[in-house]
Amino acid sequence: MSVCGEQHFRQEISSLWVITLFYGQRLSVLEIDVSECLSGLYVALFGGSIYVLINRRRNTYFLCTSIALFMLTTAYMATSLATILATPIEVSNSYSTSTAVLSCTAETPERLNEVVIGNLTSVVQSSLTACMNLISGSVLVYRCMALWPQRRGIAVPLGFMLLASTALGFACVYLQEQEYIIRKDAPLTETVPPPRWIELGIDYDDLHNVSNVLNTIVDSVATVIVASRIWYLARQLESTLGQKAGLRYRAAVSMFIESGILIMMSEVLTTVLGISSLA
Repeated sequence: MSVCGEQHFRQEISSLWVITLFYGQRLSVLEIDVSECLSGLYVALFGGSIYVLINRRRNTYFLCTSIALFMLTTAYMATSLATILATPIEVSNSYSTSTAVLSCTAETPERLNEVVIGNLTSVVQSSLTACMNLISGSVLVYRCMALWPQRRGIAVPLGFMLLASTALGFACVYLQEQEYIIRKDAPLTETVPPPRWIELGIDYDDLHNVSNVLNTIVDSVATVIVASRIWYLARQLESTLGQKAGLRYRAAVSMFIESGILIMMSEVLTTVLGISSLA
């Protein structure tokens, strides 16, 4: 491994280690997204929620969404692992810039083939991410409707923003697919990307950041609505049945988990890091 590719190699392997250990997802090959640690807590939450949903509180919707999210996250992790194993030259002989991952030496057919593989898996991972954002956002919107049965209209704007974010997410998938096709058909002698490839990259960054902002708004507003409702119900129970009756809902862990604040924190970090990377 060359000295040039050492930093990129460490980034890729470290990112893979975090994914494997915490079972989260990464933002890009240029940085290890700290939100991986937050989303990685989902493994423990998944096991606990499945136990509760099967043995204590049966809820078909929550059970199906929990299983779907777990399967999508598993597929994302497996794709990340497969990409690292299938692209040893690209991982060890590249360096990262603010906009791309470039070869330390002259392009070879082997490395170009690995780059094409990486572009293809990026399309798959973006599709998985769009689906995960849709499901996790719908859970929060559903919680808002369930906890505020008399004011279900508050979920309408959140639902529209969630659908818009999902549409932008799949638009990003389409742009990445076009980039993959261009890269796949590019000859080795072509060292400068065509204008169309650059335009696709700029459009992808713009749509991706807007999608992240919409996801952050939906998750933040829904989290505040759910948490405030939990707090309000706890106060009502305490005023009627005594302080011990609302102790369960006033617990920090209960409000932390039930409000969906883990998702919100992950989205905020992803949005901030995504926008700052373009600055």
